[in-house]
Amino acid sequence: MNHLLKLMLLVALVCANTLAYAQTDSIVIFNDTVATIAPIEEDTVRYWKYSGNAALNVNQIALVNWAGGGQNAVGLNGMVNFKASYEKKNYSWDVRADMAFGTQKIGKAGFRKSDDFFDIGSQFNYKFAKGWKFSFLTTLRSQFAKGYDFPEDTTRQLLSKSFSPAFVVIAPGIEYTAPKYFKMMFSPVTNKNNIVVDNVTIDETRYGVEEGQKIFAQFGAFLTATFDAEIFKNVTYSTKLDLFANYLENPGNIDINWNNKVTLKVNEWLNVAITTELVYDDDVMVPKTREDGSIYEGKGTQFRENLAISIGYKFGSKEKK
Repeated sequence: MNHLLKLMLLVALVCANTLAYAQTDSIVIFNDTVATIAPIEEDTVRYWKYSGNAALNVNQIALVNWAGGGQNAVGLNGMVNFKASYEKKNYSWDVRADMAFGTQKIGKAGFRKSDDFFDIGSQFNYKFAKGWKFSFLTTLRSQFAKGYDFPEDTTRQLLSKSFSPAFVVIAPGIEYTAPKYFKMMFSPVTNKNNIVVDNVTIDETRYGVEEGQKIFAQFGAFLTATFDAEIFKNVTYSTKLDLFANYLENPGNIDINWNNKVTLKVNEWLNVAITTELVYDDDVMVPKTREDGSIYEGKGTQFRENLAISIGYKFGSKEKK
């Protein structure tokens, strides 16, 4: 019985030492025998890291007997940006999602969409040298809701909807990463697809897809580069540039997608941000105006800009100490 009691005491001491995560060796004396218990260190390795932010912008204008004219207006715009990365030894996996949706109502007209997109990317990497990785990238870009053109206030024309169009890129290649701020990936063998799932109510030829088809597959070279840094105190600048050249058709006409964002952090919750997006796709038709004022569709540069004073929330993983 005496030996059993001593054994239980030893087990209790070992358990207490384990729960306390002792940082130095512990010594237990049992019947003049010294037993050394090795230190137990907390597991500080985290393979997953994530970060992101969400923002909501509301604007409203009310006019009563306003001599200068104008209309009442209300608008709502929200956006979410998320990044996650997994890294273990020479392998890593990066996932990102950028989304935005906005709507506004001016005067007696109903609510109309002002902003709408989602851009999702996944990239698997294998590091073979310092700063260099073999990569396999896939991206998907489309929208959430139906998009209309309003030739007149009383009529509307359906131009797009969710996954009509959608743009998918599949690109194996090599990535170079500079510390913290900059990375660039190049793929000489890229598959880019213009997709119109609903080619019944949506004009697929507007997005480069042949009449009666749902997919326009292209083969070419792809380059993407990103930069993200705090350029001044509480001022962050991020940019992402995508370039694609189709080997099989007009390789000199390069498709461009260029996003820029400048964010001024006022405090933990309030941000001022300006975002721009410049798009040129050699296969996508956009509305254009002739000298006589008539409207037609042709190749052209698309541009979007958004200035917002918004309530935002930033989140991210933290390293264990």
